[in-house]
Amino acid sequence: MDRYFLEQYGNVTRWQSLSFTKEDLSAWKRCYYRLDKEIKEINRYDFPCSLRNVVIKDAYIALINYYLSILNDDNKICIVAALNMHAGDKVNIGYYRPMPPVGSLIEYACKKMNCSREVAALVMGRMMKILPENCFNMISPQRELIREGASSETEILEKDIPKCLFVNGKEFILQDPRDDDLDYSGNIEQSKCRYFDSEGNNFYFMAVRTILEGSNKPFLSIGYKSVVIRLLSRKEMNDNPYATVLLCQDENISYFLRKRLHQDSHGESSKFVVSGYWEHADAKKYIDFNPLAGRNVVIIPPITEGGLRDVPEWIKLCQRGGASDVRVYTGMLLLDEIPTISEDSSTWLRALTCHAIPLRNADTTIFKNITDKSIYPKEYDDWLQDCGLKPQRMHRAVEETKNQSLLSFESFSEIENIEKVSDYSLDAMISPSNATLIWGPSNVGKTLTVLEFIKSLTTRETCFGLKVSSMRKVYYLEGEPDRSRLRRACKQICHSDEQFDIFQKHFIYGTLQNYIKLDEIDDSEIDCIISSIKEKGCQIIVLDNILSLAPGAAKGNTTKFQKFIQLLKNNNLSVIIIHHSTKGGESPKGPVELEALMQNIFQLEKGQDLPELRSIAAVQTALEEAGPTLKMTLTKCKVFPGLEKKFGVYHLPEGGRWELVAGESFSETMIIDDSSSAAEMTAETLEFNDAEGNSLELTPDEERVHNSLKKLGKWVKRSELEKHCGFKADKLRLLLKSLIEKKFVTKTGQGKSTHYQAS
Repeated sequence: MDRYFLEQYGNVTRWQSLSFTKEDLSAWKRCYYRLDKEIKEINRYDFPCSLRNVVIKDAYIALINYYLSILNDDNKICIVAALNMHAGDKVNIGYYRPMPPVGSLIEYACKKMNCSREVAALVMGRMMKILPENCFNMISPQRELIREGASSETEILEKDIPKCLFVNGKEFILQDPRDDDLDYSGNIEQSKCRYFDSEGNNFYFMAVRTILEGSNKPFLSIGYKSVVIRLLSRKEMNDNPYATVLLCQDENISYFLRKRLHQDSHGESSKFVVSGYWEHADAKKYIDFNPLAGRNVVIIPPITEGGLRDVPEWIKLCQRGGASDVRVYTGMLLLDEIPTISEDSSTWLRALTCHAIPLRNADTTIFKNITDKSIYPKEYDDWLQDCGLKPQRMHRAVEETKNQSLLSFESFSEIENIEKVSDYSLDAMISPSNATLIWGPSNVGKTLTVLEFIKSLTTRETCFGLKVSSMRKVYYLEGEPDRSRLRRACKQICHSDEQFDIFQKHFIYGTLQNYIKLDEIDDSEIDCIISSIKEKGCQIIVLDNILSLAPGAAKGNTTKFQKFIQLLKNNNLSVIIIHHSTKGGESPKGPVELEALMQNIFQLEKGQDLPELRSIAAVQTALEEAGPTLKMTLTKCKVFPGLEKKFGVYHLPEGGRWELVAGESFSETMIIDDSSSAAEMTAETLEFNDAEGNSLELTPDEERVHNSLKKLGKWVKRSELEKHCGFKADKLRLLLKSLIEKKFVTKTGQGKSTHYQAS
């Protein structure tokens, strides 16, 4: 054997005396085609979400390594030959078969495929039909059909659950006993396999009973089928029809209590059944609650604020499943030590700790104690209020008045003792399918800006360059009521008594009643609010502001608020939301989910906080006058993507109209009141002389770019200049070209190495 063949088969450790056959070559080629197909499939899509956690990714690699290691030599050779063919090696020369590598097949695949360990493991796993989305708790809403068996060249000969796995050099041992899910015949249907190392670190795989085609004997396998979420202990429920069901929402508590009940020495096993579910973010969507029909159920919530708040939903789901009696345990079951509680701890945490029970040394009498200390849903609602997890509400004695008690509706004429004082269409932007967010720091002029939008939508007047064709009625829901201030602001926005009369006919003001918040209301209350708004004939609802109306959403819990917004849109209501910025002013307060929910986002910034704009004479003049001066940037616009990142600097003088003093209006043609001094200010030019004494003129935009370059210093990249000036790339390119021609800017380099400097 010459060196060529040794280099050709780099994995060869020894050679067999037997030459390979045509059948061998055919099998290798089939395996190669399968390998090539899986590589293309992986390259076509994003990397699986289930492997984006470092621990889970390493665990999956260890699992695939294990199953590759138990393949017989023929199957290993088949995979090796396929990898060699993928690398360009020839297999139709010579008379000997390649042997499997001494080390890991995954490491060998890395070299032959020129890829990372995780990609190699994913390819090998897909060839053996062990999919990462089926290995972990990726719950399927439906039962899957039994998968067909793998081809003979890659079929796993021994189907079992690994007793131990080596992950990054550490040994992880399978927990004994496993957490099994039994069917009504007592057979293991699914199992949660936890692996622990000596330091207490752990991960898990989900195993599902599988019957491959051509096989009569079922076996537990990892990765062949997806997990179907169900209530655990269904067989025990069926065998003990009169037993009380303890429904644990913490899967660790559920596992411990089920194991403890099996060790029963007090005759409790016939009186209680411990159930639960394998944790999943959307578990309740998929769980079948029918096994609870006719039973007494005690819900044991998790020790989290969100989990305690969600209990009423679980109560409803149990009742829909037919549970005859549902109660809630309001104590704390602990597998570890009781946490240290201070005066700064939450009210709910202190309330739970008062009834904390360590489970490690508890006997089976714990089940009766849990049942005895459980409370009914109405009591649990009061408990939530007492613990500060739900606001206190005024008692509503008459159910018929419920629809009128959630909102107030007032026109300005009804408010007494108040001081009198383009092509681009706003109609398309402010529509039921497009929610709008307007955000900025305190006192920037958010209310006045929103009222300008409302005035346009109620009077058909052009707004910031955006045309309006239809008149619509607006409901303005205010979280910080100040009727007098709001009326004065409306009078300021309207420029005649006639316009104000039209405006107020289409404008209704209101507040939330009875201390409710939009992120805490239930479905019936949402329906009530929507029906009330529609009864008044309103097509647009303005929420001013999130911090006051839905404080939980501003702090991170957006689920219910998102649902509320979606239901408004579903009911053909357009939504405009006013929101505050963070202290730094760089982003809206709260989670990114709020921004993701919006189709239009307007960012407002104070003019005095933007030094790059103060150098513009028109802006400086506006800042010296009374009234707000702000920069308005349309950062997101799904209807008109061409408007994104477009901005204008606007000033609202006392007793006057909004004036564009810098930037562009939100239309192709700039729309400015001819009587306004702003037209003169934006049109002004700055004169300079070249070396020959000829007059050169800089527009305000050119001056802005020139001043930015002077501030930024020597040799600035265009991307950096974009951020500083606020211009889009295309416009900035034209401005720089003009400045270079006028010899105010010097350019050096090409392509990505291009830099600019003020001359």
